[in-house]
Amino acid sequence: MSHFNEIEKELSPEAKVNKFFENFEIEKQDIRNIAKNCQNISMDEKKLKSKNNELPILFNSIDFKGFRPANYDLRLGNEFFVSREKHPKRLSETDPYVVIEPGDFAILTTLEYIYVPDDLLGLISLRNSYKKYGLINISGFHVDPGYCGKLMFSVYNAGPEKVLLKYKEPVFMIMYDKLEEPALKGYDKEGFENITVDLVSGLIGHSVSPVRLKARIDSLEMQLRILMAIGIAVVVARFAKVI
Repeated sequence: MSHFNEIEKELSPEAKVNKFFENFEIEKQDIRNIAKNCQNISMDEKKLKSKNNELPILFNSIDFKGFRPANYDLRLGNEFFVSREKHPKRLSETDPYVVIEPGDFAILTTLEYIYVPDDLLGLISLRNSYKKYGLINISGFHVDPGYCGKLMFSVYNAGPEKVLLKYKEPVFMIMYDKLEEPALKGYDKEGFENITVDLVSGLIGHSVSPVRLKARIDSLEMQLRILMAIGIAVVVARFAKVI
């Protein structure tokens, strides 16, 4: 047995997994370069690499705990926008929480920077642990072949309670579907790095939601009851004077 195997034998199962995934750590610029190289090869080369499963799926800041039987859990990034605010804000280790009130729209970013090869289609969703509270993904539900960048999720809180999200916690998921052959033309635009002006325009301000409408109706009903009580009291008082 080699010295390397002896060291491997001494590692715990979790340490072995961590050591394995160290090989997958990759910087954003490296992902861009690999994506560019993959786009520039011929279609015949792409088909051959696809057949041999050699076209890469790439993430930076990979977390082995995010791997599930059929998907990878994506974590909440540091930039977000909520419709009640005037501009995007940033999360940090010391200020890690974002609150999405009932009826709020929000744009959330992923911590991970990803590349989807030309022979795969990415399918994205929120994790069920957040959907059950009424948080809905209202953005697209797929990632185009060839996309390279962070993912932006547009969400809406349709539930009756506020939803609390934490920086770097797994909030989203991505699954992959194999295409019969690589896309003839992959995604050829710049992927997202930050929340842009066009993403937030039209979302600023409080939106009309069932929860807010109910609160307004309840308030109007209360005011109507008070006015009716005052009106009845005035009529009774006048009637008593006449008698």
